[in-house]
Amino acid sequence: MSIFSAMKTAALCAVVGTPLFAEDITGDAEHGAVLYAEGCARCHGVLIDMVVSPEDAPRLASFLASHKIRFDPSRSEQDNTDLAAYLVSLSPTQRN
Repeated sequence: MSIFSAMKTAALCAVVGTPLFAEDITGDAEHGAVLYAEGCARCHGVLIDMVVSPEDAPRLASFLASHKIRFDPSRSEQDNTDLAAYLVSLSPTQRN
């Protein structure tokens, strides 16, 4: 298994194992793209063929909140929600 595949698998396991928020969340995918480019891409690179459904967004935002990045530990709850919205927007099912 390649490192990239291992990272994707680990991220998916973390998302699936994280409790849901009680309510649905919405985020600003454009702001999430900026946050990803400025803080995440340096380590995680370009994300291609990521499959995250809108139903996964609350768990993903919760996961992001519990795993602050080394370079910006001050990321807000809204930033996490925006990052989750951006990651959902990358899914091929969302681009159709």
